[in-house]
Amino acid sequence: MTDKQYNKIVDQIVKTAILAELPGITKEEVNNRYNNVLESNGIDKADSALHSTLKQFKAIAKDKESKFWQQVKTEVMEKVHSCPCVVRDLKTMIKSGEIDITGYTREQDIKLRLGI
Repeated sequence: MTDKQYNKIVDQIVKTAILAELPGITKEEVNNRYNNVLESNGIDKADSALHSTLKQFKAIAKDKESKFWQQVKTEVMEKVHSCPCVVRDLKTMIKSGEIDITGYTREQDIKLRLGI
């Protein structure tokens, strides 16, 4: 793996860790863990571990995002007594103003994630 590829994967790991709400994952920590595996098991294992970590973090981030939108759907259902089945439709309705999220418990998170 080239340095450019390595840096790209490390950046992706750090960004995905933020999305997955995993505190304390920094470039330095990822580099240290990579170097430890590199010294003890060689470059193939270290590269494999790096890719595996990215894959795990992406799965965690996807799960967290899904749970977040399920909670939003539940709250919309409680307040409006109807809600679209598909999260994509829910997001569209919130962005267009069809569903007013004022006063929702996660109002700021919703606005941040949708860029409102």
